[in-house]
Amino acid sequence: CDWSSDVCSSDLATPTPTPTPTATPTPTPALSVSLNGSAFAASCSNAGSCVAQTTTVTATPSNGSGNYSYQWHCDNANITITNPNSASTTFSATVWCGGVCGDQAESANNVYCAVHDNTTGANANSPICTLYLENTKSTSCSNCP
Repeated sequence: CDWSSDVCSSDLATPTPTPTPTATPTPTPALSVSLNGSAFAASCSNAGSCVAQTTTVTATPSNGSGNYSYQWHCDNANITITNPNSASTTFSATVWCGGVCGDQAESANNVYCAVHDNTTGANANSPICTLYLENTKSTSCSNCP
């Protein structure tokens, strides 16, 4: 302390250091998947059996790396998934005239695509869609094979 002045250095407040601002990270949006529709129907008409096949159903991921694996799921074992490990697929089933020899229609209420981002490890399921496949011929059915 300098006795010739009215203030001692010990009387002065120690300056508080100003913290360095840190950037707040922007959260990365979660992987999501959309479909090009929510209901797909197809029909065929034949006096015996015929194969009804949907138009192409496509799963489109977003907010991911672009390196994806796909797995389609359907709750009806009588419906075939044409490309079960592709972004786009069709669904088909053999349906019978009038239901005489087998089912006249096949439907599924729980169809979706599970997508895995191979780079980030993120997983997401598409919305659920429904399928309805039908043989529209119901009269003059031929004999069963």
